[in-house]
Amino acid sequence: MFNSIEDLIKPKLLFTFNAGQVARWQGLLRDCELSENTIKGYSSHLKAALRWAKDIGILSEVPKIRMPQRAKASKTMKGRAITAEEYERMLEIVPKVVGNEFADEWRHLLHGLWWSGLRLGEAIELTWDGDGLRVELIDGEPMLWIPAESQKSNKDELLVIAPEFAEVLLVVPDEERTGNVFSTPTVRGETRRIDTVSKFIGRFDKEAKVKVDTGKRRGKEHFKFGSAHDLRRAFGTRWASLLMPADLKQLMRHDDVSTTMRYYVTHQAKGLSERLRAVRGDTSGDTSRIEENLHDENKP
Repeated sequence: MFNSIEDLIKPKLLFTFNAGQVARWQGLLRDCELSENTIKGYSSHLKAALRWAKDIGILSEVPKIRMPQRAKASKTMKGRAITAEEYERMLEIVPKVVGNEFADEWRHLLHGLWWSGLRLGEAIELTWDGDGLRVELIDGEPMLWIPAESQKSNKDELLVIAPEFAEVLLVVPDEERTGNVFSTPTVRGETRRIDTVSKFIGRFDKEAKVKVDTGKRRGKEHFKFGSAHDLRRAFGTRWASLLMPADLKQLMRHDDVSTTMRYYVTHQAKGLSERLRAVRGDTSGDTSRIEENLHDENKP
């Protein structure tokens, strides 16, 4: 929570961190595709920390913090898994958005997100040799080391990674395996913060016309274009048909298997239902033929 404030807001002094900055911080967290539940949890921790600061005299008053609430009618998923064809369109559009000079490093990051299932912040934080989130080579096999401070469970963990992402890592020469795995991409020679990187990935989706959600807002058609998190959704969806829920939970690093079931296993069940109908030649859900057979007394 503190890291996100320092990264997104960069406050100079504690007493200058007011209600307006809190609201801006929450908005930037949404831009980074954090869920409302996560933002609510972050906000609760912030409120507790600021109250403690007031109790010991560091602050004269605690800024007002609005606690996010999920609308009753809102959907669990704000997007969907990006398809392979849409992903290829994103890669093609990169030079148009950031220029040819910086296209390779942006594509490298997109490849990492597509094959690893990492969240955007995790991908940018990932190192070869740092103290935090890093790649560990165990008998020549890349694995993911996650320190306790980066985990909700507060436990150090060594986790397997997908074979395709392992291949992405192993092509890097030994002498280059130092520092960050993915450099923070630049535009016009300037390094971009994570919230800005998130917005640029959104621009790739918009330019490539990757629409992950449609609906109406104030009576008008509204489109939601893809995001970095939809690349993670694509990763989870690909593996959902190949792994048992418990294994998928570990691969996605979900805190609870119910999250895995809700987001990916249920999605795969719906996909299977659609494929079964397609095999039968009935993709519309029309039951008229079944009803005809049931009422035809001449048929056994």
